[in-house]
Amino acid sequence: MIEQRAVAWPDDNEALGLYRQLVVGTPMASSDLCKVFLEPLIGAMLRANPRVDPHLCEEAAGSALLALIARPETYDERRASLAAYLRRSAQGDLINLLRREARHTRGRVPFQAVELGLAGGNVGQDDAEDRAEMQAHEVAWRARADRIFEQVRLGLPPPEQAVLDLMRGGERRTAPYASALGILHLPVDARRRQVKRVKDKIIKRIERAGTRDAATAGDGPHVP
Repeated sequence: MIEQRAVAWPDDNEALGLYRQLVVGTPMASSDLCKVFLEPLIGAMLRANPRVDPHLCEEAAGSALLALIARPETYDERRASLAAYLRRSAQGDLINLLRREARHTRGRVPFQAVELGLAGGNVGQDDAEDRAEMQAHEVAWRARADRIFEQVRLGLPPPEQAVLDLMRGGERRTAPYASALGILHLPVDARRRQVKRVKDKIIKRIERAGTRDAATAGDGPHVP
């Protein structure tokens, strides 16, 4: 059972500061964002969804943060606080996880209770004006991302290369990762833990590669 710890959210100014560091590519911005937001986001998910498997709440929180790190432009600070955006994003991820779990079980999944948590937040969507304004930055960011991801990919065994490709493609389901790693025969919980271990390993390698790249290239966008 995951312990429900009461961890305070950062204030709005701190949250926006962390987010803007992510947007401009400050080294280790993705790690700092996770350190500050992961625990309170997990706690919020557990409190809002007491009838749901706590491990699914934890996975949904992690997925929401990874999605923001991969595409920071999906958040619009004019529409809602970053905390509200992440809670809403995680609730959406949780619903998707529950629907997938329901395909493999006969138990009733409390979608209605979970979906209530989506009321009144802000859904991050691409904003045409924002994207036009950041176009030059995004082109440079993507070019650097390609370089860093390729460096990381070359240092991984083939199954983990496939995991990296799935992560880059935005895949959030456990099954495709488990298939890539050849562990579909394991129980669901064991499968999820192993996938998480590999993802965490890859994320750390990406962060180290991004830091090295920033050191050699000078100022520029950092890829989380």
